[in-house]
Amino acid sequence: MGVTIYVLDAGDSLIDCPIDSYAVFNDDGWMAVHRQAEQAIPLHTDPLPNIKAALKEVPSVALFFA
Repeated sequence: MGVTIYVLDAGDSLIDCPIDSYAVFNDDGWMAVHRQAEQAIPLHTDPLPNIKAALKEVPSVALFFA
C-alpha cells in the first residue's frame, strides 16, 4: 500500500494537495486529514500533540479503508 502524505507549513493550502492524498498540519495542535474532491476529511477529532502522532494516524486509517 502506498499513500502520499503532505506536511503543510503555515502558508500552505490543502487545495494544493492532490485529491486522494493525506496531509498533516499544525493548527494549535497537529491534525491529519484525507483530501477528497472539494473536502478535507479529518482522521481524528482532537488535535494531536506532535507531528509523529499525526503521521501515525494516516496508515491506520488508510489500511482500514484499503
